[in-house]
Amino acid sequence: MSQRLVQRGESERPFDREFWSQLTPEQRGECLWDMVLEARELKGLGGGEPRLQRSVARLLHRGA
Repeated sequence: MSQRLVQRGESERPFDREFWSQLTPEQRGECLWDMVLEARELKGLGGGEPRLQRSVARLLHRGA
């Protein structure tokens, strides 16, 4: 993977596009997952890995 320091005010888009386009879908997924875990750590939500929220509901249909 290539890395490059982007200065404040410098357009990040060409570098971003080039960087992400060189990665395989699997590598992109790994990078994104690392970012999720890092963001959780910065927010103090450490512990186990995050899970999808599961809402449970029961719908009852009463005939007319």
